[in-house]
Amino acid sequence: MRIGVPDYNNLKDRPCLQKGKDSQYPAHIALTSYIFTKAIISETLFRRYKFYHYWDKDEFGRESIDYSVGMVKRTPDNDLRNKRTGIVRKLNGIFKDLKFKVS
Repeated sequence: MRIGVPDYNNLKDRPCLQKGKDSQYPAHIALTSYIFTKAIISETLFRRYKFYHYWDKDEFGRESIDYSVGMVKRTPDNDLRNKRTGIVRKLNGIFKDLKFKVS
């Protein structure tokens, strides 16, 4: 089973954790994070689980995914939102990075 949730401990999303809401995605009513998700899983009967991409404090945890057993589209490896190909995407990414750093 694969569970994919936003990681609000991501540096750019931490302000949402402080505010207690994500104004960009108001449908996200639970501001999930590695620590939050790990705590929920520990309350279940599951004893074997693995996190593949997550933020643990300021460190990004990344385990490789075996895509031969099934494609996972919304990962840093495959999600086009993480790719900066083409001049428009590169400039947009630079602008977003600058906006984040200024804020």
